[in-house]
Amino acid sequence: MKKIFFVIIHFLILFKVFGQSSIYQDFIDINNSFTKDSLLVNQRLEIINTHDGSKKIKIAKSIFCERKEFTVLPEDKNLSILSTTSGYWMKNSKTKKPIKISGSFSVDEIQMQDLLKIDYENDYEITESSLSEFLLKRKNKKISYAHLKLSYDASSKAYTIFVLDNDFKAIKKIVYEASFVDNIQCFSRIKIYNMAFNTNIENCFVTESIKPIKVSKALFVPEYMDELLKCVN
Repeated sequence: MKKIFFVIIHFLILFKVFGQSSIYQDFIDINNSFTKDSLLVNQRLEIINTHDGSKKIKIAKSIFCERKEFTVLPEDKNLSILSTTSGYWMKNSKTKKPIKISGSFSVDEIQMQDLLKIDYENDYEITESSLSEFLLKRKNKKISYAHLKLSYDASSKAYTIFVLDNDFKAIKKIVYEASFVDNIQCFSRIKIYNMAFNTNIENCFVTESIKPIKVSKALFVPEYMDELLKCVN
């Protein structure tokens, strides 16, 4: 009887451990779908005012290469953002040289940290976990968000992240919905809800197309942002 009891306990422990691992690893794998090859990704950004129902739509074009990203907002004077492991840089038609910025830098209610893909695998670590919830802590100061709570809803098949302040109060909610775009599984729809400031503004990022692109890894430095811009256009 004891042997059966210990077998059951062992099975439950394994189920819990591997269940946790699978949920988190699935999230990481989908989030990393743009980092395997050099890809040109077209997105539609919807900025929705829930008070009056108005909506602004912007187009974003991005090149992903390993852990680096170059994103352009053509309608905002070709605003270009470069993300590397060492930080973020901004350049537009009025600036002669790239300017280093933080992830909290905003354009039309869109924070750069929300516009650019977050590298959860390398920039965060799990500090606490249950069967379907994970508390994450940032590992470097590049990221604006210090603490996150990740959960998975099996019924909607969506991942939800709550951005937490230093007192672990939720200040932002991010919902990730996965699907296949051009035969690549990715988070094709990302919805962002502000819970502390500008609570009437909701942002939705929709991936519309993904295409392979040939671009040198050496271009992903601030000095060559103009060359990257040519690759996008």
